[in-house]
Amino acid sequence: MTSNPLGRCCDLCAHSIRKFYRTQMASLGADRDYIEYLRGIYMASGLSIKPKTE
Repeated sequence: MTSNPLGRCCDLCAHSIRKFYRTQMASLGADRDYIEYLRGIYMASGLSIKPKTE
Protein backbone atom coordinates (compact mmCIF):
# COMPACT_ATOMS: atom_id res chain seq x y z
CA MET A 1 0.00 0.00 0.00
CA THR A 2 1.03 3.54 -0.58
CA SER A 3 -0.04 6.69 1.19
CA ASN A 4 -1.49 9.63 -0.69
CA PRO A 5 -1.13 13.33 0.26
CA LEU A 6 -4.44 13.27 2.15
CA GLY A 7 -3.10 10.61 4.52
CA ARG A 8 -5.36 7.84 3.25
CA CYS A 9 -3.94 4.54 2.05
CA CYS A 10 -4.59 3.17 -1.40
CA ASP A 11 -3.79 -0.12 -3.08
CA LEU A 12 -1.15 -0.25 -5.78
CA CYS A 13 -1.82 -3.04 -8.23
CA ALA A 14 0.11 -4.41 -11.18
CA HIS A 15 -2.64 -3.31 -13.56
CA SER A 16 -2.18 0.31 -12.47
CA ILE A 17 1.56 0.15 -13.10
CA ARG A 18 1.09 -1.47 -16.51
CA LYS A 19 -1.54 1.12 -17.44
CA PHE A 20 0.78 3.94 -16.34
CA TYR A 21 3.62 2.73 -18.57
CA ARG A 22 1.26 2.16 -21.49
CA THR A 23 -0.01 5.73 -21.14
CA GLN A 24 3.52 7.09 -20.88
CA MET A 25 4.69 5.20 -23.96
CA ALA A 26 1.73 6.48 -25.96
CA SER A 27 2.29 10.07 -24.84
CA LEU A 28 5.94 9.83 -25.90
CA GLY A 29 4.90 8.72 -29.37
CA ALA A 30 5.50 4.96 -29.26
CA ASP A 31 3.70 3.14 -32.06
CA ARG A 32 0.38 1.67 -30.91
CA ASP A 33 1.18 -1.70 -32.52
CA TYR A 34 4.42 -1.88 -30.52
CA ILE A 35 2.58 -1.05 -27.28
CA GLU A 36 0.04 -3.79 -28.00
CA TYR A 37 2.87 -6.21 -28.86
CA LEU A 38 4.45 -5.59 -25.44
CA ARG A 39 1.07 -5.97 -23.77
CA GLY A 40 0.68 -9.36 -25.46
CA ILE A 41 4.06 -10.50 -24.15
CA TYR A 42 3.10 -9.40 -20.64
CA MET A 43 -0.25 -11.22 -20.83
CA ALA A 44 1.36 -14.41 -22.18
CA SER A 45 3.98 -14.46 -19.43
CA GLY A 46 1.45 -15.16 -16.69
CA LEU A 47 3.15 -12.76 -14.30
CA SER A 48 1.09 -11.57 -11.35
CA ILE A 49 1.52 -10.00 -7.96
CA LYS A 50 -0.47 -11.66 -5.22
CA PRO A 51 -0.53 -11.16 -1.45
CA LYS A 52 1.45 -13.57 0.70
CA THR A 53 -0.60 -16.37 2.20
CA GLU A 54 -0.17 -17.02 5.88
